[in-house]
Amino acid sequence: MGLEEIITEKELVELLGIDDKAMYNLRQRGLPFTRLGRARRVYLVAEVVEWIKANQIRRADDPTRGGSETKIESE
Repeated sequence: MGLEEIITEKELVELLGIDDKAMYNLRQRGLPFTRLGRARRVYLVAEVVEWIKANQIRRADDPTRGGSETKIESE
């Protein structure tokens, strides 16, 4: 069994190209994380990818995503 890749919140914010407010909103919507101590959060990359796939939104203004702004429901 290999170790899963773990990244810090700062690394995830940079990887996704978002700001701290957007990161807060993702956590409020259920983005999975593990707390280390009182303030430090870390993320398992595989869990983040799965969560993003299950919670992506198709936007009406993105023709490559197929139309209306509807949430893609996970199984």
